[in-house]
Amino acid sequence: MDFITENGNQYNILRWSNSLSFDTRNRSVLPDKGALHRISVEIALPSLGDSLEYYKISYKTQWYTPIFEDYIFSLKGNIGYGDSYGDTKGGLPFFENFYAGGPKSVRGYEENTLGPEDSLGRPLGGNLRLVGSAEVILPVPFFKDVKSVRIAGFFDAGNVYGNDEDFDASELRYSVGLSGIWVSPFGLVSASIAQPIADQAGDDIQNFQFTFGTSF
Repeated sequence: MDFITENGNQYNILRWSNSLSFDTRNRSVLPDKGALHRISVEIALPSLGDSLEYYKISYKTQWYTPIFEDYIFSLKGNIGYGDSYGDTKGGLPFFENFYAGGPKSVRGYEENTLGPEDSLGRPLGGNLRLVGSAEVILPVPFFKDVKSVRIAGFFDAGNVYGNDEDFDASELRYSVGLSGIWVSPFGLVSASIAQPIADQAGDDIQNFQFTFGTSF
C-alpha cells in the first residue's frame, strides 16, 4: 500500500483525544425534543522514533422537535475528517479510516461498504465521511404511551471519500425506509427496511437490517 511505502510498517503512536458536547435533549435515549452537538478531536503527536503524525476531527449533531401531536421531526448529521501532518506522508493512516453504510449510517447498504474499494472490491474507507438523516417519528399503534418503542420513516444520505479524492456530491448514496427501535431489558434493539436511491453498480445492498446497540 502507498501509505506503507511512504512511512514503513512499524510506528510509534502517541495519541491525545478530547471531546466537547452541548446537550439539550430531554433524555439521552429516544428523545423527542432538544439537540445534541458533539465535536471530537484526536491527534497523533510527534514522539521518539518512527512516529506517525495525524489528526481526526468529528462532528455529530442530533435535533428533535415536535411537529404535530405525537409526530416528531428529527435531523442527524455526522462529519469526520482526518489527514497527516509533519513528517508523515500519504494522508490519514489507512487503519484510522472512516466508514459508512449500514444501520448506523446509511441504511439499505451493507455495513461499512460505501466509498473507495481495493482491486478485489473490498471497502477501504476514507479520510472524509459525510452522513446525514432526516426522520419523522411516528406514533406507535396500541403503544401510544410506551416510551421504550419507536418507529420512524427516514431518509438517509452519505458516503466516504479517500485521501486522493475530492468531495463529489454525485457520489453520495441515499435511501428511504422505515425503522423501529425497542429499548429492551438487554439494551437497544433496532431494525429497518430501506430502499436505496441512486445506487450504483457494485454497491452492496441490504434492504433489511437488524442490530443491537446505539442507533445512528
